[in-house]
Amino acid sequence: MPAKNLFLFKPMQPKAMGAPERLEDVKLNNITGRAGRMLEHFAGNIFIIKPDEWQIKDYFEDREEKEEKIATYFKSLNEELPSVLEALKGSFPHDADGQYKYYTIANKLLKEISEGKLEKTLKAPELTLDKHQVALLSDSVIEAQQGLKIAPFTLEASPTIGYIQQNKLFSFLSELDNLDGWSLPHPKSPELYDSLIKVCSKLEEFGIYVPTGEYHSSYTSVVAAKWVRGDSLKSIISEQIEWMVKNSKNDEDDHVNPNKAVRDVIKVINNDIRFRMANALRCYYVLLSNVIAIKKSEVTTTKLHTFLEIGACDERMVNLINIGLSREAASEINDVLKGELKIQNVNELLNYIAQGLMKEIHPITMKEILSMTK
Repeated sequence: MPAKNLFLFKPMQPKAMGAPERLEDVKLNNITGRAGRMLEHFAGNIFIIKPDEWQIKDYFEDREEKEEKIATYFKSLNEELPSVLEALKGSFPHDADGQYKYYTIANKLLKEISEGKLEKTLKAPELTLDKHQVALLSDSVIEAQQGLKIAPFTLEASPTIGYIQQNKLFSFLSELDNLDGWSLPHPKSPELYDSLIKVCSKLEEFGIYVPTGEYHSSYTSVVAAKWVRGDSLKSIISEQIEWMVKNSKNDEDDHVNPNKAVRDVIKVINNDIRFRMANALRCYYVLLSNVIAIKKSEVTTTKLHTFLEIGACDERMVNLINIGLSREAASEINDVLKGELKIQNVNELLNYIAQGLMKEIHPITMKEILSMTK
């Protein structure tokens, strides 16, 4: 989240039927782990509001049941070693079941050897492999580490992307004779969609970008292009509904559900574009920039991931978001204001209102602007 502080009050799991239940630990950890934005805050703060009033009061009590993740880690090594070895070689298919698990384990092993902790894992009592298997695993990790062509600090620049996946991408980019067709254009470029499709398909092939659910790169790229150029949510959702109507089979079981269209668009923007695609393109930008520097190429590339996170590329709209307005309000104001008028702070915005330059602004947007002055 773009916030350093997280406030928790009576967290419960709602149920369609029946009373709410205790939130699972993994979900609570997922929520609290989002406090503090990556690369901006060293750590986030979590404030527990009136814990005595909580229906469930044992959320943060120390428990004995630890190391479940580590147990799963060793269980996979013990029972599925061939798949882990295949992932260490980078040859396990990224579209196969379990690929995320095996590559996560393989990358964990690589981190352990880089931190000098692999020997401890190989001697752990939870590992039940025989001597031959342990030696095979050790040799495979060493070979995988030696095969990394990227400097450690560059690998760590993309903490959500595995070493093996990054190495695949770096090798691919390094072997290209011409980088021109693989640079990332500015969001306003007419080549944006084609570039997104091309790059995201390759990132998907290497397991760096994995869209959620039934979505494909072709669909997420369409929405991403509209989102990054500053199109309103209303227009993006309307176009989604139009597409659904056009492609409807017109039978009773295939009627267009506007609510589903809204949910689909919001989910794609939040999960697939602002998080997954932005992270993948950030990694792509870092590795491509390294290859450009090594080859001394004159190709330039854009930090497209930063525009994707914001949901805008116009300078004035970005400034409006940065001073605290919502993206939708910023988009409306940007459309209403004529000419090259610049906005650096709230006072300049208020001056334009006083001058009568924003009479067409919706009352709700105006209320949002005025609330910033309180």
